Amino acid sequence: MDDYILVSEAEIAHAMLLLDEQYGIVVEGSGALALAALRQCPDRFKGRTVALLLCGANLDRTLLSRLRAG
Repeated sequence: MDDYILVSEAEIAHAMLLLDEQYGIVVEGSGALALAALRQCPDRFKGRTVALLLCGANLDRTLLSRLRAG
């Protein structure tokens, strides 16, 4: 591993909600990590082709409701 990006639980939750609300994609927290990292450091990936693996729909739907409620 050459590098890594630390993201907070709040950033992960925001990525989960964004995927659900904008794209209708439901993923658990681990599946939203890549998007959270990309959103945290967009300049690091500017001008590059980026692929994100979005997986892990093993999620209690009430969790999304709780995340929306804050």
